[in-house]
Amino acid sequence: KLYLPRNWKSPIAGSSTFLFRDGSGGVSRKRQIIADYAWNYEGSDDLWNISLTSEDGQTLELVDGGSRLCVNGRMLDYRRKDNKTGTTDKLRLEYEALYHRFLDIVSKKDCYVRTMPLRVINDILEQSEVQIIDPYAL
Repeated sequence: KLYLPRNWKSPIAGSSTFLFRDGSGGVSRKRQIIADYAWNYEGSDDLWNISLTSEDGQTLELVDGGSRLCVNGRMLDYRRKDNKTGTTDKLRLEYEALYHRFLDIVSKKDCYVRTMPLRVINDILEQSEVQIIDPYAL
């Protein structure tokens, strides 16, 4: 389901259920992932958070744009030190690696496109029920 304000052309919230078969442990089981989206965040920061909860209640959260990882409410320090610069800023290291990859692709006049995320979004947009809601103002 997607929630579309009367005064918008794109949804500001929604929920999707993904169904799949899990063959882990040699046993085939039907599984589902339920995803709730909220693009109407009105906080002071401009970062995204992703929260996952397993069937047995365990949680995993990526917070502050992926710069921190929490498992069952406990923050894990997964930053690695850059020996060249001495920095431990994980987000900075990630972006530096991404820009190096861009430079490599451009210098080789190559192309790299991952289509799976686009297919998932397309499926959500095509198969979701759209509910028109009250106008929303930023």
